[in-house]
Amino acid sequence: GQRNVTFQWQEAREEQWKVNYTLAVYMPACRCTELKKEVPEKDETTLTLALSGAEYHVSMSASNPAGRGPVQTYHIPPEHGTEMSFLNVSSAGSSVTVQWAAETNGTFYCFEKQPLEEPQEDQEECTHKQFFEKGSYVATGTVKPRKCYKIAIHGGGPEKHWTLGSMYHFATNTSFDGPIHIQNITANSAFLLWR
Repeated sequence: GQRNVTFQWQEAREEQWKVNYTLAVYMPACRCTELKKEVPEKDETTLTLALSGAEYHVSMSASNPAGRGPVQTYHIPPEHGTEMSFLNVSSAGSSVTVQWAAETNGTFYCFEKQPLEEPQEDQEECTHKQFFEKGSYVATGTVKPRKCYKIAIHGGGPEKHWTLGSMYHFATNTSFDGPIHIQNITANSAFLLWR
């Protein structure tokens, strides 16, 4: 899951000398380090970045030998309505575990768990760990019972971000509903075990 986002701006006037532009992209749901791009050429007026389906905050600044201009900020909302399968999802009580496959190499990932009623409740930490194409990886997190979550694995490297899996998950309350374990959720099926 990747989307290309193109940024465009006006060309600097000749009297502004050589203008350098800096674009900083931040993924707040995962508190991932900023993706920064420097655009040193005065006549460059577009930049396309490959981003994941997560929400982003973008800031852009311009500078020349006389100083730095004001920072412009933008919000890119999360992509909605897209689900990408995980290899496996299992749930027991307040714990949810996802198994995901990497389609390319990367240097960080995060496990986003957003409750639908209270977005941004828990900001997740980035896991700065290399993952490799065709590898299989596991992430575990905590969710509150009786809430629906959008869960996703976002990953990236120095130049690109992408979503490696995304779905909606309803966290059960085992003390109220009985010992229900949800295992092996795929795009077309789910295996439930209860006693």
